[in-house]
Amino acid sequence: MTPAETMSVATHVAPPTSLSLAGEALRAVALRFPPRPAEDNWAATAGTQADILARLQQPPLRPADVRHHRARIRGARQILQWLDTFPGATWQQRWNASPASTRPGNDWARLAPGWIGTAAGPSQRQTLSGGLLSLICADVIRPALPWLLSRTSANMTSLRIGLIPTRDPEGFSQLEAMIEPATWSSNVGRHALHALVKIVVPALGQQLLGRPGTASSGNRLSPPGTRGERGLEAEMPDLSLASTEEKLTQLDAEQVRQRQVIDLGMPRFSQIATRISTARGPSS
Repeated sequence: MTPAETMSVATHVAPPTSLSLAGEALRAVALRFPPRPAEDNWAATAGTQADILARLQQPPLRPADVRHHRARIRGARQILQWLDTFPGATWQQRWNASPASTRPGNDWARLAPGWIGTAAGPSQRQTLSGGLLSLICADVIRPALPWLLSRTSANMTSLRIGLIPTRDPEGFSQLEAMIEPATWSSNVGRHALHALVKIVVPALGQQLLGRPGTASSGNRLSPPGTRGERGLEAEMPDLSLASTEEKLTQLDAEQVRQRQVIDLGMPRFSQIATRISTARGPSS
């Protein structure tokens, strides 16, 4: 075997392995990681209409463009007034009781004017869409994952742009620092961010990507010492960037292990050359 062939065999990379779950294995994982109950009562969604509109007047929820800001405030006010006609102690409970929660997210712009009783022109549809965007970014309403999955790429881009400064910007900054700039701005990066937004919106509120133990800790209404203070955080999987970095480190180590040189017991070319030189003895 030539040295080149020896090197080719010695540096053989093991093929990547994939994990397929089905049957008992899938049921075991489902039992170990049960779905998290959907919350409908936290601080931001329990505020008064006046409190919410006042929050929307402040950065980072207030957009720099004055026209966009006025349209979003008008849309948010109209949505809150409409939701106030449904039963519930919080805006999330009222949202769940409204027809909007049972329809796909892409139906919002088309059906919302009829539900709310406003004009159905493009300008009003844009106003209501902007108002809903503000309420989602302010963590007043958390549409369910199926609602978000039906939204178009343009809808998700608007939500991503509005969500990043308002929901744990520090965590998103840390995530951006971990990724190559070209990848972050590529189609793959945007799709990944859209997927992340779909996870953040219906889950916990602010600081979902932040430091361990801080996830939405300021959003619960339970008094100190109750299960709401620490129990939920203790039961939740660690979704922080620290745990993500640890998992990425583990995956990198596994890839390194798979790429390790396979020793077939064959001498390397340098060893063969040394042996030949020793056998011939020193040159005279």
